[in-house]
Amino acid sequence: MQNQLTVEGFIEALQQKDPIILSTLLDPQASVVLPMTFSGNPTPETQFEGKDAVLGYLQQILTHMEQIRFTDPKLSVVSDENVLFFEAIGDFITTTNAPYKNVYVLKFELQDNKIVHVTEYANPVTYAMTFGVKLG
Repeated sequence: MQNQLTVEGFIEALQQKDPIILSTLLDPQASVVLPMTFSGNPTPETQFEGKDAVLGYLQQILTHMEQIRFTDPKLSVVSDENVLFFEAIGDFITTTNAPYKNVYVLKFELQDNKIVHVTEYANPVTYAMTFGVKLG
């Protein structure tokens, strides 16, 4: 149950754009990987190792988004309770006032009620179209 509250707190802190709360929920060895690539390569091109790197990634999101809001959220706890999946539609607005709607599945791995690892699945085509990133 505590791990569920940690993940819910993380999602809420993202939506509130609160880096202080985000920091308190991360383990010092936290990591984030984005396995969906712009090239189609099965090897992840984007990953962040260590709490400072993860906070840097999160700060980029907070900086480039005027609004961060998740709709239709679903949180699923795996049987060992240290792995949770969060599914939602991202209803974001960029700082240039462009809508950014993407589909997200986030896999959270926790230890001692802290987030140790996040695997973030989102549609890279949606990202590329919004931010002008070349695919392929």
